[in-house]
Amino acid sequence: MMNKMIDLAICGRVVTTPELHAAAIEKYGIVSEWRRLYIMYETFITAWKNDALVKKTINIFNKYTLDANEFDTPHDLYNTLNEKYGEIFLVTL
Repeated sequence: MMNKMIDLAICGRVVTTPELHAAAIEKYGIVSEWRRLYIMYETFITAWKNDALVKKTINIFNKYTLDANEFDTPHDLYNTLNEKYGEIFLVTL
């Protein structure tokens, strides 16, 4: 059921047919309990790290809120963005 919901959400139609599912099981096998537990562990670690990263990113980008009334011309705005680009680019790495 979950596969059908994901297919509909992403593709707009059911993509994973029983034949395709059988071929995937034949090629990759069924996930072991240990692997399933490890995947769950990785998911929680990634979610925890991502939460911290999102908070850090929000704090950094809050420093770069620009007031539209501060700029007289688009050129001034462009220059300001170029000055801050180096700092903002480092966040995305």
